[in-house]
Amino acid sequence: MRRSSCVKCPARSLKPLAFPSCFALAGLLSLVAAESALFAQAVSTAGKAAAGGDVASAEALALDQKIVAAAKEHSEVLKNLTYLSDEIGARLTGSANLRRANDWTATKMQEYGLTNVHLEPWTIPAAWERGPATARLVEPDTGQTLTIAASAWTPGTNGKVSCDVVVLKAKNSRELAAYKGK
Repeated sequence: MRRSSCVKCPARSLKPLAFPSCFALAGLLSLVAAESALFAQAVSTAGKAAAGGDVASAEALALDQKIVAAAKEHSEVLKNLTYLSDEIGARLTGSANLRRANDWTATKMQEYGLTNVHLEPWTIPAAWERGPATARLVEPDTGQTLTIAASAWTPGTNGKVSCDVVVLKAKNSRELAAYKGK
């Protein structure tokens, strides 16, 4: 029988700490939505101005066209989204990357001229970050490694675990339940 040794993700559990909230990130995404809303409003106003023909409508149309042009020519939405996704990466609740994203977003909002930008402290019972996860066959000792990954929020194993290899032939959660505790 083949046996494997697995050191499951140590899942660095962080004690309850006050981390900045996601509201700063939500605020940045609101700016994206606001840009889209301004565009839609400009299109609507343009239609009314064309139909109405009065001076106030013409001035509103000119302002709307300026806003749409600025959004098209100077938008940083894609640049900001790329930075958050590619440079900072995944942001699990309570993780260092979430703190980094929140801090970056607050700074970016201040750069855009927003005032009273601040992060709201909040506490979660435990944070989780994916750590290294390794497994290899120990009997026969061929040096064969196994590809594994820990699911988010699963606890670590507190060291090495040796067990028999189990082949799962489950195609859904009902079939998987038959393996529980084995």
